[in-house]
Amino acid sequence: MIEKENIKITELISNKKHFFKFNINNEQKNKLCLELNLINLQKFSFTGHLSDTGKGNWVLEAKIDTVVTQSCIVTFQNVATRISEPVKRLFIKDWLVFDGSEGDFLSNIEKETLTDKVNLLSIATEELILSIPLYPRLKNLEPLNQNFPKSGIEELTDKEDKPFSSLSSLAEKMKTQQN
Repeated sequence: MIEKENIKITELISNKKHFFKFNINNEQKNKLCLELNLINLQKFSFTGHLSDTGKGNWVLEAKIDTVVTQSCIVTFQNVATRISEPVKRLFIKDWLVFDGSEGDFLSNIEKETLTDKVNLLSIATEELILSIPLYPRLKNLEPLNQNFPKSGIEELTDKEDKPFSSLSSLAEKMKTQQN
């Protein structure tokens, strides 16, 4: 079982699965929380395996498990979200990342150029970015209070709500004054 951030491809035997388990340290956790605007990151685990697919290419199949705490966009209270996502990357020897055609680029999101090492923290961070809620919100949140006019105050009418409607009457007055 490999338990380090970087896995050197040259150190791997090509005809077997190489299992890994990667957990972040406190420094990495604090950096991720700062970069991703998280309040907390708990129970982080990135486990899986790397295996040779032939022709010098490698595939990573893994799972990221964690609990992220963010601020609710409505109440600013803490919202905890459990993330458990499968991860798959195909590392291709001598593969060009982008050839200029947008369709090819979008269809190859899970493919990467094979380098001398695989950085597990980088892959886990990318998956975490794609998985965390963009607009975290507390569950069962009551609708916000709406302010209605107090008694004795007239409600805004459609005519008053359309400021350009008064311009048409002004334009009519100007036309009559010119004639």
